[in-house]
Amino acid sequence: FKHEHWLYPSEDLGFSFDMTPVQTEYAQMQAVEQEIQSYTNGLVEYDEAIDEALKKLDEAGIDRFLEEYQKQFNAFYESKNK
Repeated sequence: FKHEHWLYPSEDLGFSFDMTPVQTEYAQMQAVEQEIQSYTNGLVEYDEAIDEALKKLDEAGIDRFLEEYQKQFNAFYESKNK
């Protein structure tokens, strides 16, 4: 059994995400993260808290953030694999 897969560079090697277009969303997501830290630390039951946490992340702009990340990564990947 050989572990040669580690010999190949990762497809995202060299990718650097520019947060400039989503700075507001990132700041809002960080604020939500601080607010829901008790959920992730197990101080609040997961089943009781997950819907509220997802709602807050949605309101903070997580979808916009992920769209921008995917857009930048796709552009990077396409330019790297021409």
